[in-house]
Order: sequence, then C-alpha cells, then structure tokens
Amino acid sequence: MKTITSNPISVLLIIFITSFVFTNCKDDDDSGPNYADIDVVTGVVLVDDNGMPLGTWNIPNENKGNIGIFPNPCQSFLFLESAEAIANIWIIPANCVSENLNNNIPDLSLSLEYNISEIESKQVRKIEGPPFNNNSLVLDLSGLEAGFYRIFFETDSGVIHWQNFYNIDGGLGNLELTEYLDEACD
Repeated sequence: MKTITSNPISVLLIIFITSFVFTNCKDDDDSGPNYADIDVVTGVVLVDDNGMPLGTWNIPNENKGNIGIFPNPCQSFLFLESAEAIANIWIIPANCVSENLNNNIPDLSLSLEYNISEIESKQVRKIEGPPFNNNSLVLDLSGLEAGFYRIFFETDSGVIHWQNFYNIDGGLGNLELTEYLDEACD
C-alpha cells in the first residue's frame, strides 16, 4: 500500500487559495451599499430655518462646495444659497446607511466623482438654469415623499457638488430631530 504524505507548504497554499476565493470572489451585491454610491446618504448636516447650523446627524458623505441648503431637514421647500452660478440642480431619492461608518467619509467624499448621466438616471426632479435672486433660490419640494435625498448642483463651470437632506412629511411628533432621523434610517 502506498502512503501519501502532504507537504506543509502545499497545505498552506491550498488554505490560502481557498480563503482568498471565499473572501474575494463574492458577488458585489452581497456587500450592500457604501458611502460612495450615488444614492446613499450616510449623514445629514442639520440647519435651522434661518440657515444657522445645528450640528450633524451621523457622518455626511457630501461635497458641498460653496453652496448651502436650509432648513435641513426640510418640509415642502428648501432654500439654496450659492457663491457660484448654478446651471442645473437634480434631486435623487437616497437610501440611508448608518452602519460601519468610517470617520474619513467627509474627506473621502471630496474625491468622489459622479457624471451627469448617472445623476439623471436616478433623478426625481431636475431644475435647469434656476434664476437666482442675490445668490439665493427657493426650491419647491411639494410632491416629494418623506425620506432621504441627495441634491446635486452643476455650477456654470461644470463642477458637480452634492448634499444630503431629509424631507419631512408632516411633523416630528414627540421625537427629537436625531431620534426622528435614526428611526427614518432603520
């Protein structure tokens, strides 16, 4: 009878290859959404009705440029202030992700790039060449369902910026703002 002996290096190589295949060859859909996905919100900059910052909820994945939106969360309308001329505005519905957030998301988000066709394929509303009054504009959000959204701005120079917002349908009820967004994100 012939005895088969195994080489320790061969065994380690087989274990390594098997481990690599099972951890790196899974379907991309299994990993779920991440902060870089065009339709993902990881946090919101909270701003009152007068444009005064109230803090943040979670870690926003935004590239704001010199553009401000308020109030956030909003209801029926959103004020926009910009130091740059805006050529186009798109609003897309977004999914909220609050698990496993990386503290570098704000910095990493500045290097993200989205193209116009990608944005337009997901848009629920587009506003072309909005007329500004003293670098400000009021956006009518009537008809948008309650939920998380991303608003994209294309400047006249072709640069695209984006911010996250939450559109409230009704009031907060008895919940505080952060509790409300926590529940909306579940």
